[in-house]
This record gives sequence, C-alpha cells and structure tokens, in this order.
Amino acid sequence: MSMQPEGQMCLLSEICKEQDVPQSFMAKIFQSLSRARIIKSYRGVKGGFALARSPKDISMKEVMEAIEGPMNINICVSGDGDCHRENFCPATSIWKELQDSIEDILDNSNFEDLAKKGKKLLAVR
Repeated sequence: MSMQPEGQMCLLSEICKEQDVPQSFMAKIFQSLSRARIIKSYRGVKGGFALARSPKDISMKEVMEAIEGPMNINICVSGDGDCHRENFCPATSIWKELQDSIEDILDNSNFEDLAKKGKKLLAVR
C-alpha cells in the first residue's frame, strides 16, 4: 500500500494476490492494523484500504507491535519482572542491548523507505 499514490484505495484481494498470502490471514492482520489506526478501511463500490498516515510516518516497529504485540526477544527484557534472574544474570545486559538495537532499527525503518526499496527491486525483476 505504501507503494501506491497517497490516499489510493487497495483491495484486500489484490494485496493478497501480490503478496501471495491467504485472504483470511491478511484480513486478520488488517483488523489489527485498522485498530492501531495504521490503515483505514472504506466500504462500498469504491472502497478498500488505504494507509491512515503518510508512509514516512509509519514505522516497522509500530506495524509489528500492532500485529504481534510488544516485542521481547527474551523474558529478561519484558520489564514485567517475569525473570527472577534479572538482577544477577550476566546475560541480561546483552539481551537488553540487543532488544534496544532491534527496536532502534525498526523505529527508524519506515514504510516510505520500504516502498522505495520495493520499487527498485521491482524494476530489476
């Protein structure tokens, strides 16, 4: 959707075909994205789906968390105190550093950048 002109509607069936994803699976993902106000759905003959904001304002982290919930690579980094070893485990700092790095990369990866990369790859096909 981020490769389309801003505000252009996309049909779920077309997206599923292009991405080779079952429509029932994609419909669940789109429900999550709609609840998170990342996409908008429009009913009717000219309906479909469109991004709710500019692609440059939608990060990979936001999308992933809308679909999967908060990301934690290990129980140590959940921040919920679930790991009873957190205060004395020598690996905790490594897990936290890795978690911070992953979040930073995903926060700084937006859908405008992905669309540009996708267009370049399609041009090579």
